[in-house]
Amino acid sequence: MSPSRLRRIVALVVALASSALGACSDDGAAGDGERFCGEIQADPAAIVDPALATDADLDALLERYRELADLAPQAISEEWDAIVLNVETASTVVVDDPESVQRAVAQAYATEVAAVEVQRWLRVNCGVDIGPVATITPQGPVSPPTPPSTGSVPAAGG
Repeated sequence: MSPSRLRRIVALVVALASSALGACSDDGAAGDGERFCGEIQADPAAIVDPALATDADLDALLERYRELADLAPQAISEEWDAIVLNVETASTVVVDDPESVQRAVAQAYATEVAAVEVQRWLRVNCGVDIGPVATITPQGPVSPPTPPSTGSVPAAGG
């Protein structure tokens, strides 16, 4: 395998860290939620933490994500498609080409909301917890800041 292809694979793995899996709710529309869940439940590590040592491994991973896109229920299909695009974009990275790296970073950032959403759907509808999704910006409710403690409060008029 060429060094530039190996670097692209490493970049893909980094980009995958900002992605998640898909959802499993079969809402009666396009896709096959039950099969989708079953495919992911059978081997979640193959999607979340794939072994990528060769070009063939990378090609197989891309094909797997595309196959899952065909099964994804309509309720989550747009989000899964965004994740597929993220993986496809990451697979084109050439480390010596700052423009290709920037494209992959921008796509990973643009996919954060979808990744968080499909991770939630996967947990709720398939019973599979793939762990937290790495994001640049918070994707859930943000707690209000806690004011610093100043000790005792002076009495009024005092």
